[in-house]
Amino acid sequence: MREGLPGEAIVVGVRTWPSGTIGISRHTVQLRLTLDDATVVERKLFMTSKDLSGATPEVGDRLPVRYDASEPARFDVDFDAVRAAQEREEARLDAEALQRAEQKG
Repeated sequence: MREGLPGEAIVVGVRTWPSGTIGISRHTVQLRLTLDDATVVERKLFMTSKDLSGATPEVGDRLPVRYDASEPARFDVDFDAVRAAQEREEARLDAEALQRAEQKG
């Protein structure tokens, strides 16, 4: 779902199948989304390590989602936002490493 309202869901359960010979782990992830009016909806989604750019979801993780305002139980992980956050974190870590290297040099 590329459209819809943005939200954040918490991972409340994960079942992972190792990558095996194909190199891509599969995950069944139970997500809980709490809306502004305190409505709580849960949904079980299937995803792969490729969807999460190699990351493995863990209980307690927070994932950006998009949901249908008229039917909040219809929500999906916003994988574009996940990838953007990962890229920002990688850039931050690279900048810190470069700064440390320059301080030593």
